Amino acid sequence: MLYVDTMLRAPAIKTSRLKADQNDGVVYNYMFAWDTPLDGGSAISYHCSKLPFILNNISMSKASAVGGKLAEILADCMSAAWINFAKNGNPNHSGIPYWPAFTREYGYIMIFGNKCMVKKNHDYELMKLLVPDYVF
Repeated sequence: MLYVDTMLRAPAIKTSRLKADQNDGVVYNYMFAWDTPLDGGSAISYHCSKLPFILNNISMSKASAVGGKLAEILADCMSAAWINFAKNGNPNHSGIPYWPAFTREYGYIMIFGNKCMVKKNHDYELMKLLVPDYVF
C-alpha cells in the first residue's frame, strides 16, 4: 500500500506505476483527504493525520476526535482496509466502495474522506501542469 501526501503525489504516481509494472505484487494507491474541523479546518489533511484513522484510535488525537461520528466511521473504514490488506493483500471490505488494484493503465486511487470514493487517473492532468518535466 502506498501512502500519498498531496505534496508527494507526483512521486507516488511514479512509484505506483513502477511497482505495478513489476507484476510481482498488487498495488493499492490511496489519498487521505479528511480535513479536521479543528480551528475552522485550517489544519487540512496534514502529514501523518491519517494515523489515528488507520489505527482506529481517533479519540487519542484532538484534531481527529473533533470530527465526531463522521470521523469514527472513517476510522472504522480505514482500519478495516489496513487489516484486510495485512491479512490477505486486499484492502476491500463492505464499508468502502470497491477498490481495484492500481495499474499503469488504470491508476485507481481510493480517496479517504468524509465520503470514500475511488477515482481513475484522479489528478494526472494536474500533476502534468504542476511538474511538466517529471517523467512518470
